[in-house]
Amino acid sequence: MGYGTRIDAATVAKAASDVHATSESSRQGMLLKDAEAAGTGHPGWKASTASTGCVKAWQERLRQEANDVEAAAKALASSANSYVTTDRAVADSLTEDATWLKGA
Repeated sequence: MGYGTRIDAATVAKAASDVHATSESSRQGMLLKDAEAAGTGHPGWKASTASTGCVKAWQERLRQEANDVEAAAKALASSANSYVTTDRAVADSLTEDATWLKGA
């Protein structure tokens, strides 16, 4: 019975790719063009000015959220790469040690 956590680097890398793709497609939806048009379509109205300010605030907040999601995707990709690199380094070290032991 093992006590470790099994990590599949390919699955982590795919998750990173999926999160990145989702973030990119979300950015298109966060433009809030309909809401923006409602505000700009009624110049001079107090509600128009308020609506425009609200839309801009939402757009900025959604951009920040998308940036955070992108950062998470990059961290997942980095983690997957780290697992692969560490695995390769351990394998190389063990192979080198085994070769040395054979000659000892």
